[in-house]
Amino acid sequence: MGWEYKIAIAKVLKGQTKLMFDTDEAVGLLNEVGRSEWELLDVSLVGSEAMYTFKRPREQRDEAEPLWK
Repeated sequence: MGWEYKIAIAKVLKGQTKLMFDTDEAVGLLNEVGRSEWELLDVSLVGSEAMYTFKRPREQRDEAEPLWK
């Protein structure tokens, strides 16, 4: 079994003393991808945005299919 991955980007709000997540946007994103059985792996700050990385099991693929396209 292999994995497939998804990356989503969300804006981060700048507070006076720290960066803050837009929690409504983050929760909406997590609920949306969770319904499609994606599992959250990581959240990284990239500039003024948060990068969410997800994975889920990939359906069985033809072994003759090349790994990289």
